[in-house]
Formats: sequence, structure tokens, C-alpha cells
Amino acid sequence: MTRRVLALAGYFVRSLLFSLGGSLHILLALASWLVFFPPNQLTPHADYHILLLAGLGGVFTFLATFTIASRANHAMHYPLLVRLPSRVEYLWAVLVSALVFGTALQLLVAILATFHGPTFTLWHILVIPIVWLPINGLLAVLALHASDLVADGWSRIYVYGVLLALAIGQKINYDYVQPLQALPIKQVLGAPFWPFQAIIDAIQTGSFSPAQSLAPVVLALCAAFLFALASQWFMAKDLVLAE
Repeated sequence: MTRRVLALAGYFVRSLLFSLGGSLHILLALASWLVFFPPNQLTPHADYHILLLAGLGGVFTFLATFTIASRANHAMHYPLLVRLPSRVEYLWAVLVSALVFGTALQLLVAILATFHGPTFTLWHILVIPIVWLPINGLLAVLALHASDLVADGWSRIYVYGVLLALAIGQKINYDYVQPLQALPIKQVLGAPFWPFQAIIDAIQTGSFSPAQSLAPVVLALCAAFLFALASQWFMAKDLVLAE
């Protein structure tokens, strides 16, 4: 299974890299470098680089996943899909290729941003993959749910609707529902967004507390759950491949 997934993922990466869409992704990464990390200005804060590149990497990976999933949904790839023992392998290949492409763009911008950039300590270097990879993985899986390859009926509405409802509910509870502050409503509604705030706080303070150290693990578990959900929908749906 691993060899088939990696071979198919390599095919998706090459097909995107040597296409107009791939060139646009690279141009977006270069534009992000020029806008957020101007080479003629000194940015002395390592936490700024780590957090901003974490967000940019998530955006790059989301867009790469959406693009690759759209290409994988073309009828020209039907012979590849039907020869696999399981549809899940096809979905794994899309996910792996998108993570490789998106993370490569993230690393490209990170390397370019070191010009007139800050001095990184060993702690910063070690924490970068711990922070970046779970965020990239979660954004990649969310992009799968938004794509036509995985979405089945109202499935994407369910996923993004729940996230939107939690965000709105947390905001309303925080601003307006003062009598209910003693109840754990805010904590429940804010649970999906806690790992991001915990990571931001830890990077800014320069250390992870025992609770904050669980944030990347929670993000990885959320990504695993959403991928399992995407796999179930993908295996059960009637495929309608684009021409």
C-alpha cells in the first residue's frame, strides 16, 4: 500500500509542479515572502517568523490540496483509481502529495525569510516541525472536505457549518451572554480553537506548558478524525468525475 500511495503521490506532485496551476502556487509563495518578509527590512523576532509561516503554510497546503483534489477528480485518472485495491489509497495519495507540495512552499518562504531575519535558538528550530506539520495536516484535510472529490451532497456544509456555528457561538457567549459565564459553555464552544491559541501563547513566551504541549497532538487527532470521515464519505459516494 505504501509504495502505491507514494508512487501516486509523486505523480500528483509532478503533474502540479509542471503545470500553470503549480506556477501560480509558487508565485503566490514568492509574493507572500515579499509582502510579509521584505528583504530590505530586518525582522528580529523569531516568534513572528514561526507563527506567520505556520499560517502561510496552512494556506499553501489548503490551496495545494484543493488544486490536487480537483485534478484527481478528472476522468482521465479513472484508470488509476479503479486499479487500486481501495479508494482510500487514492485519497491518501492526494493528501500526501498536497502536504509535500504545500510544506515545500512553506520551507521555500522560510529559507528566503532568513535573509535579514532573526537569530533562531535551538528551541525555535526544534519546535518548528512540531507546530507546522499538524497545522498543515489539519488544513489539508479540511480542503479535502471542501473539494468535489470528497464532498457528497451536503457533507461540506456539515463540516464547515459546525465550525462556523462554534465560532459564532463562542463569540456571542463571550460578548453577550454574561449570566452564563459561570457555565462551561465558552470552554466547550472554544475547544476546537484552543490548540491554535495555545500554540501562539507558547511560541510568544518561549516555552510550552504541560497543557500547551498537548495542542499539536490535539490538532493531529482532529486531522485524523476528519480524514477518517472523509474516507468514509469517499468510499460510499457515487463518483462523478469531471471531464
